[in-house]
Amino acid sequence: MERQLVEFVSYRGDRLFDGAVDVSWLIQDREKAKLAAGAFVFHGPTYHGVDQQDIGTGHGHRLIDTASFALQVIRHCNGKEERPFTLAIAGYGTGKSHLATTLSVLLSEPSSACAQDILSNFKIADSDLHSTALSELADMQSPALVVSLNGMGNFDLAAEFTRQIMHFLNTAEIDASALDALRPRFKTAANLIQRLTDKEIEELTNECGLTDVSDAVMRLQEHDETVYSVAHAYLSRLGFPIRAIGDETVKDVIDTVCREYIGEGHAFTRLVVLFDEFGRYAEFATVRSQIAGSGVLQQLFEGIQTNADKATFIGFIQFDLNTYVQRMGQEYRNEILRVSTRYQSAEKAYLSINLETLLANLLEKKDQVALDRHFDCEAEYDTSESFMKSINSWFPQSSNHRLWADSKEFHRIIRKGCWPLAPYASWLLFHLAAAGQHLQQRSALSLLNEAFKHFSTSMIPGFGWQLHATDIWSEDLERELLIAEEGGNRGTIAHAYANVIAKVGQHLAKDEEKLLRAVVLASKLGLVAQDRNNAINALAALSGLSGRLAEKYLKSLEDERNVLSWDDRFNQFEIIGDTVSRPQFLAFLRQKVVDKYDARSRAQLFLRRAGEFCPDVLRDRLCDFADKHNISTMEWSFASKIVNLNELPRILQEAVKEWESSIAVDQSRGTIVYCYVEPENDLTRIQAQTVTILKNYARDEKLKALPILVVFLHDGDGLVGQCLAELTVLDEDLNEQDRTRFGNLVGAHHQKCQDLLNSSLRDLIKQQQFAVFGHVEVASQKLDGVCCSIFEAVYPEILPFPCDGFSTRQGNAAETCHSLTLELIRGNLSYNEVMAKAVRDKNRANEVLKNCWKIFLTNGDVGQRPNQENVRAIFSAWENSIKDHDGLIPLSELLTIACRPPFGANIASAGLLLGVYLCARQKVYEIGTGERQYELSELNGDMLFRGKYLDLGKLNSLLLLPKEAEVGSEWDNFLDEWESSLVVGYQEQIKCLKRSIELKARVSPPKAQVYRISLLETKTKDAHAKMAAIDTKVSNAYERIESAEERGDLHTLTFSAIKLKEVIAQMQADALYPQDNTDRYQHEVNLICQRVIQNFDSWLAKQAPRGRTTRHASDFERFMRETALNLRKLGLSELESKVESHTANSIRQINDLAAAQLLAENIEGWLTEHSISRAQRVADLRNDADTAKENLKKVNEALKIVPVPSLESVKIKLNDFIKSTKQREKEFTTRLSRILDSSLSVSKIEELIQEVDDLERIFERCDSDIDTLRTMRRALNFYKDASIRLCDGNLSENAFATLWSELNEKAEDISDDEPPWMPEDIMPLLHKNALKKREELGLCWLTDMENEVSGITGQDIAVASNLHNRLQQLPGYLTKSQHRRAKELQSKVEAHLNKLKVEWLLEKYSELDAKSQAAFLKAIGIA
Repeated sequence: MERQLVEFVSYRGDRLFDGAVDVSWLIQDREKAKLAAGAFVFHGPTYHGVDQQDIGTGHGHRLIDTASFALQVIRHCNGKEERPFTLAIAGYGTGKSHLATTLSVLLSEPSSACAQDILSNFKIADSDLHSTALSELADMQSPALVVSLNGMGNFDLAAEFTRQIMHFLNTAEIDASALDALRPRFKTAANLIQRLTDKEIEELTNECGLTDVSDAVMRLQEHDETVYSVAHAYLSRLGFPIRAIGDETVKDVIDTVCREYIGEGHAFTRLVVLFDEFGRYAEFATVRSQIAGSGVLQQLFEGIQTNADKATFIGFIQFDLNTYVQRMGQEYRNEILRVSTRYQSAEKAYLSINLETLLANLLEKKDQVALDRHFDCEAEYDTSESFMKSINSWFPQSSNHRLWADSKEFHRIIRKGCWPLAPYASWLLFHLAAAGQHLQQRSALSLLNEAFKHFSTSMIPGFGWQLHATDIWSEDLERELLIAEEGGNRGTIAHAYANVIAKVGQHLAKDEEKLLRAVVLASKLGLVAQDRNNAINALAALSGLSGRLAEKYLKSLEDERNVLSWDDRFNQFEIIGDTVSRPQFLAFLRQKVVDKYDARSRAQLFLRRAGEFCPDVLRDRLCDFADKHNISTMEWSFASKIVNLNELPRILQEAVKEWESSIAVDQSRGTIVYCYVEPENDLTRIQAQTVTILKNYARDEKLKALPILVVFLHDGDGLVGQCLAELTVLDEDLNEQDRTRFGNLVGAHHQKCQDLLNSSLRDLIKQQQFAVFGHVEVASQKLDGVCCSIFEAVYPEILPFPCDGFSTRQGNAAETCHSLTLELIRGNLSYNEVMAKAVRDKNRANEVLKNCWKIFLTNGDVGQRPNQENVRAIFSAWENSIKDHDGLIPLSELLTIACRPPFGANIASAGLLLGVYLCARQKVYEIGTGERQYELSELNGDMLFRGKYLDLGKLNSLLLLPKEAEVGSEWDNFLDEWESSLVVGYQEQIKCLKRSIELKARVSPPKAQVYRISLLETKTKDAHAKMAAIDTKVSNAYERIESAEERGDLHTLTFSAIKLKEVIAQMQADALYPQDNTDRYQHEVNLICQRVIQNFDSWLAKQAPRGRTTRHASDFERFMRETALNLRKLGLSELESKVESHTANSIRQINDLAAAQLLAENIEGWLTEHSISRAQRVADLRNDADTAKENLKKVNEALKIVPVPSLESVKIKLNDFIKSTKQREKEFTTRLSRILDSSLSVSKIEELIQEVDDLERIFERCDSDIDTLRTMRRALNFYKDASIRLCDGNLSENAFATLWSELNEKAEDISDDEPPWMPEDIMPLLHKNALKKREELGLCWLTDMENEVSGITGQDIAVASNLHNRLQQLPGYLTKSQHRRAKELQSKVEAHLNKLKVEWLLEKYSELDAKSQAAFLKAIGIA
């Protein structure tokens, strides 16, 4: 029976929150945040399959529903799951900001009424998760300190982070002095401005844009950077500069907050950073680092990582991080790669507030039971499998999405959850919104809402009905597609459709129009058809038509309407929006190509136009080389050049020359050459020739590798050349008449041809036909990876340079480097000067000079030997070159050394490093120009710079000259070097201590340096103690290793290796330990791992518990668990799994044996308690038999696992028991059967009643048998009663007849029960028996009377009278003949009495009482 669609399902669009939500409401408008949080719609795992193996393709994000995700966050805040970093993907418009706001309210107010509202929404999504969430929130000892950041804002991260922390602390009236101590400048500024005069306060507040000084003080107390900047500048003008003390990074803030305010005994349970639109902010922080702060996201990462036990980061992003990297301009990619690489280690989630799961939750089924009954059967599972395979085949992109590639989840969510949408309709909405580029998700939902309204009252037969993809078509969708095409988004097919509808739409059948729409949608979905028939099937599926009808109407559209054509080249249907057919157009185009472009000219076309047609394929190549080596400038890319074979030698020569002079911060250090090779050329020969050319260039430069990569594009089938020719003809060789004639066909074919060209070139690149010189791994790497490997080969000692702000002119990094370089060269920079600089310059100087190059000594001065390996290598190269030049060398030569391989510095980093070198050597060197000599402090910018960078031409005229040694300078220089060694390494410190002893023997130390020497000696002795402690640990580890190897003890061996690894980790964590030793120790660990692998199988086979008791099992399990943990820490996860498996098997055997023995004991006890002789009821027998069978099943299963004699014995007893119960039950059923089969006689009724009573007791609780017995008992009792009553001697003949009739009527009730003995058979027997009994009684009575009558003659009157009276009262059971005989007897007695009338009368008179006698006498007249 058909019903309206709305009776089956309703579309719950009302559940969607109206309007955007801003996570910053938590601090800006908390009531608004609570209102939004209380309205968030969670959905649980019902329509979403969450699986630990469920990792997405490429991005690594695990699918999870919002309820499970929220619970995961709550559990982490309780310390039950270790997830310090989480990145959650959800597309634009899917509600991730709403979820972030909801979590921020829930975690910051876990006990509030709003939290309860949120949890009630939890319950709607999933009652089990709701219960768990309630429990988890109840476990929270205190609220979380939530910092909620909206990445759409352009803010200074450190300032905003601290501002929110201070706001919450002040609001909760919690002492914030710990943060004030970390950033004392704010408190200092607040104190100073309160001491200003009224006039000064007025000037300051006006500059701050505030109305009152108290407002300024409050802003400073909340660490407002904007107010501080204004106040700092104003106070400086008044002569009150505020000196910076220490760093003020986000990491420091997090460290302080976690230490002072988070955890047990503190106000908050956890610090939670909820960062909405994190990807967008990463883009902003990259482009505008001068606003966001230098390296702030790295600092945020380090802060959370360091405090992982107290802090949590949750970032919400629209795409995976790699997408954000690709979206950035080339000049920014290295910068943002540094961020993305750090955060890639986060736990990744893909929130299933994606379209499919949202649809499944919004399509509310009216009868879920009926829906389940329809879909949960093998036939529907098979149908879903077929749907999925078709979609994966026709739309390959779908297989990248788990719900569309997992048959079980596809059936549950796409087929059943999204019903009544056909799977193709769901894929259309998903593709257009989530996977495609045409719609936002909310727009897709509006399309569904419109379609649902249209069909809601349609009569449908049931769950087999579907909304098809073409049913989603609407004017809004058509308009969106047209707008997308006008914006250059893939083709013109929507316009062609619109033209056809405008021209002939009124003549088209409904199904024809539906198929045209299907053609449009197939194009937008990227249909991949194998052939024409396959394409027809796909269009039929999209439109909901049968294949036969689809073929019929498509043929009509082709042959009769002339609005559709089949393209064999692309295997798809095309809509002809113009008058000329596509085949005519293609014939015209290809003739033009043949006429104009031969093979050679096509090679020229590649040179001239390939870059224009394929900018994304033949592009500059970025790689992560800069990010790997902590470089922020933009030169680490491969600039692209497009050539053919004729131009290749010239281009290679240009590339080498360009590379030799490439020192700028934005000039690519590599060149990638895309070289077109015509079909007829020998590619192998060409590759060999090219490598020879590169080798010759490298030999001239004395290099082991060159940063030049030639990518050969061998056009073997000529397809690339054909596409280039067709595209050029379309662009250059069609006149206006041609363009008018062919209309949309030109644009459509241009797009297809360009797509094919790009696809073909990508395929050719994947063939990896490269030419490169150097030891570079090419195979199994993507092109960007090859580029990175080339840079690694050319620049093995690359100089790190994490100075942000070179990406754009607004970044001002060049200006910062300019000022720092000049100050360093002139010896005017120390750490204190760095900390007094503006925030931008301070951050950059700290990141490069302090954190990366490690140039500062503990007293803040610049050291001679910075503690960065490659910096020291450059310094060594410079010093060697200075020696080679006899101490006289142009400064330009030093810069060139730094910029050339293997160091790869640029003009900015090399110049800054030169400044570092010279800053610490003011007393060692001076500068000569040929005319005069200068102190380094006398140099000025005009002598050194052109613009913001050092000028090699100017530097070439400046010679570095050694100064004459001064008194005490040897100690000064040595102590600088010794102090530098404090940040270089413990071994260097110890060497310096030895050298100091030697130097003291030669030169007495200056008195002014005695305290410094003493301090250095103390620190060096501490270093020696640390080295000794490490040596002791290493020695102990080696002793245990040696002992374990002798005994073949893998447990101790792996434990010792772990201890050695801990030593390595300790040394690696402290860069001052000699790292070459770590390599040696790691090699030993690797050898141990190899020995463990070699001996593992034989060792494992010997491992077993020492006994069979649970204590032995526990000891064994602990021992093996320790070994498994050791193996895991050593990275031997496969062996760990084997240990766990072996342990589990061993423990299982013991447990199985114990369980088997216990089972045998329990069954023995049961058998004793359940003796067959005690069982008097069938139900008890049957229950005992069932229990025995269950026990027997358990015994058999146990015996399969472990053979135990006691179980074998029990098995025999159980079989005997079961056999005995069957025999006993058979005895009882036989008795019952005998009754059922017996015939009934009157004499057996009583006997049968007794048997039935006995059997009723025996068959108690056996319902069917009891019913039968009760039926028999009722019948027998009835027959018994009927027999007794019929045989009643007091019944007259009429009473007997009446009783008989009455009993027959009652017997009909007995018939209804269908007893074994039916009334129609038994009642006649009873009647006959009763009659017989009556006759026998009558005969007996007559016989007695006749005997008495025969002797009456001799009797007196009294006896005769008595006999006469008895004959007057005849029994009712006399037959008629017996009645006659009785009358005869009466007559004989009366005759005798007549003879004795007087005696008789006297006898009668005597029998009367006195009163009757008187009456008699009166009657006869005597009285």
